[in-house]
Amino acid sequence: MDHSNMPMSDEQMEGAVHTKAVVNSIDEGTANVSHDPIPEIGWPAMTMDLPVLDNAQMMGDVAAGDEVTLMLVQGEDGMYAIGAIMPN
Repeated sequence: MDHSNMPMSDEQMEGAVHTKAVVNSIDEGTANVSHDPIPEIGWPAMTMDLPVLDNAQMMGDVAAGDEVTLMLVQGEDGMYAIGAIMPN
């Protein structure tokens, strides 16, 4: 995934992790997803609500039921949020 035009800090980009997921629902500011395990941050496969950053990159149309790749970035609070969604 090309991250060159994303308005995030170098630190956020460096700590970003990617995972394949299915979008269950997407609303303003939140997405419910079922994602694969993310060993880099110790997360098993699960279904969860994740915040979507205000400046998140939506690389194409995304709707419920779509298989996507998520880029998760860690905030200053230590929590992860969606920084980009790319349809598979």
